[in-house]
Amino acid sequence: MLTASSPALVFWAYAFGGRAGDLLRIAITRGGETLVENDFVLERDQAQFFRATGRRTPAGGWLPGTYTATASLVRDGTSLGTLTGTLTLN
Repeated sequence: MLTASSPALVFWAYAFGGRAGDLLRIAITRGGETLVENDFVLERDQAQFFRATGRRTPAGGWLPGTYTATASLVRDGTSLGTLTGTLTLN
């Protein structure tokens, strides 16, 4: 559960069937503003893998609103799948 004083906001994605060169992009947004976005390129084939990205709490704490996290697995420029999660802080 995210609160205004939580030490960090982290999103992780678990996937399978990864091949060397695949790209896993993870982004966290709030109200259309990108808070963090990271690209992870697989260095080798992996039957299962996970990656995480996040951000430490900003000065003054987390603002109320809906935070959306999206993870996309891309191979040779084609999206193989996307996972989206949301969290609302009142």
